[in-house]
Amino acid sequence: MAESSSNIIRENVVKDSISVRTIKGEVYIPASKRPDGSWRKPIKVKQGYVPQEEVPLYESKGTQIAKQKEKIKKTIPGAVFVDDLEREQKEKFKKPDKSLELTKKMSEIKISNKITHEQIEADMKQKKIRKLKKILREIEQIEEKVSTNQSVEIGQLEKVKKKGDIIKELEDMNEEI
Repeated sequence: MAESSSNIIRENVVKDSISVRTIKGEVYIPASKRPDGSWRKPIKVKQGYVPQEEVPLYESKGTQIAKQKEKIKKTIPGAVFVDDLEREQKEKFKKPDKSLELTKKMSEIKISNKITHEQIEADMKQKKIRKLKKILREIEQIEEKVSTNQSVEIGQLEKVKKKGDIIKELEDMNEEI
């Protein structure tokens, strides 16, 4: 009943779920066949080894408590728990569904596939007005920096010089609308 290095003699061997225990008390995971047809060697493991596939999944205390509550609820027929009563009361006093309101509003919206040239021009004018207002805000910030003697770049000073033209252009755009 000797043991060779390449294989295990399986006489007088006690089989656990996956591992094999020899007479000497050594524990091995037996050789197995891979999907491609090759063989894995037997692996010597320590006593009490549990393969990764058999290790139970971790459960937090919250899930454990929830499972215990479910078991208790199943074992006591007709019992009404305080949590269930509170939950039912909360459901009764819930706010009306916002999804229903949204679906009503969405059904009222009419979408037109025809975009006219005038609509495109009006959108472009609005965009230009927003751009000019932004430039004016930036110019005001630059002027504040100049008044507090902070350093200002040359390009920023050129922008300040164009302030009158921008105001005039903005007034013209507002008149067109």
